[in-house]
Amino acid sequence: MNTPAANTPAEQHTSIWDTQTADEFWAAMDEPYERFVEAWGGSESALDKWLPAQLPGGDRALDLNCGSGRHSVLLSEHYRSVLAVDISARIIERARKDRARPHISYEARGNLDVTAERDGLFDAVLSVYGFHMAAPFETALRHIRSLVAPGGVAVVYTAVDTGEWDSPDWHVDRAFSSARYLYGTTGDPHATADLLRFWLDPRWLETVAAAPPPTRDDFHRACAEIFPGCDLTDGPYPDNCAMSWRAPSPPTT
Repeated sequence: MNTPAANTPAEQHTSIWDTQTADEFWAAMDEPYERFVEAWGGSESALDKWLPAQLPGGDRALDLNCGSGRHSVLLSEHYRSVLAVDISARIIERARKDRARPHISYEARGNLDVTAERDGLFDAVLSVYGFHMAAPFETALRHIRSLVAPGGVAVVYTAVDTGEWDSPDWHVDRAFSSARYLYGTTGDPHATADLLRFWLDPRWLETVAAAPPPTRDDFHRACAEIFPGCDLTDGPYPDNCAMSWRAPSPPTT
């Protein structure tokens, strides 16, 4: 796997999650990922409780780095059509198989391949984790804003670097603490083992270490600049942060 050094600043790295890398990873890991994600969602995670309230509904929605489509389905419950993109054709196949809906279009495309010129504007643009892996994080945030229609919403949920992202031991501790939480809330030993299998896989550890997310302060600062008046939510986990923003509506005459 060709990745930059683990201590490359988030502001400087270029895309590391290319199509080949992503497809090779998901070919091996999509089954354990899907099992633990299903269990995590079933545990009524804080994300699943927070997210629906940020989606007022409308015509068109976009799910960036959609993965296997769990949040694409949520968008489809609030919006009449959903474009869901991920750079991995493999995980898009999984989404089409497991979470097909008549008004969701799953496409194997990178986040930056979606443009207003090609695809138009959207009433909601959602990115849950990984938005920073395709571009420097401020570039990624500005791209998200460029896709939001007047009066529409942008919603970003991300991990943040608490200062130990480049430490392998921190990622191991994070995997085990998350596994303990999952087992405590679901009692499912198989899903718990799948979480550990996924988060401790050397390919995953190498990938996430090579593209650290922004720090919480940097995320707050960039969002305040790019999305004036946005709502920022810290947590519910120590290394998570969320942002929601409504674009100004067009003036009425």
